[in-house]
Order: sequence, then structure tokens, then C-alpha cells
Amino acid sequence: MGFAPGSPISIFLDNWNLWPNFKDMEENYFIPLLGENLLNQTLKIAQKLRSEGKYVETGTEITTVGKALSYANKKQFEKVVILGDDEMQKNSYKVKD
Repeated sequence: MGFAPGSPISIFLDNWNLWPNFKDMEENYFIPLLGENLLNQTLKIAQKLRSEGKYVETGTEITTVGKALSYANKKQFEKVVILGDDEMQKNSYKVKD
């Protein structure tokens, strides 16, 4: 399940302090949605990471890299997967720590 920064779900979790505690998890990832045409590939990457036992949150609203990194930092994600148009053309993605 994914949701975007500022969505009703994320606001609810913020207000009630219900975000998961990532400190107990080995690795956790945030994968923002950086373009409408990137949704399917974003979900495929999330599925792959989850199958490896990683915690993954995906964005559901299109955002910018800057906003995504700020959100991930605020929520203390260890890694952010960047999948933009340039990465899609190269059939790759970037992982930022």
C-alpha cells in the first residue's frame, strides 16, 4: 500500500503518530511517483523489494524529487528509489541513502 505526502492517509498517520517504526527493520525504502507514465514500473520495483523482505512505501501522487527526498528524510526512510524518465530510458533506477 502506498500513499503520497499530504494525502488524507498520511495526514491521519501524522496526527495520530501511527507511522511504523523503521528502526527495527533492516532496510526501508520510499519510492515516489515521479511521473504518471512511471506508475507500473514503480509498483514493480516495490513488489521486488517487498519480496526480498524490505519495507517499502510508494507514493500515489506525482511529486518532485526534492519534495520526495524531503518527505523521506522527515519520515526517516533509509533509502529512496529514484525512477524518473531518464532512468526509464536507461532501464535503471537510482537508490539514494
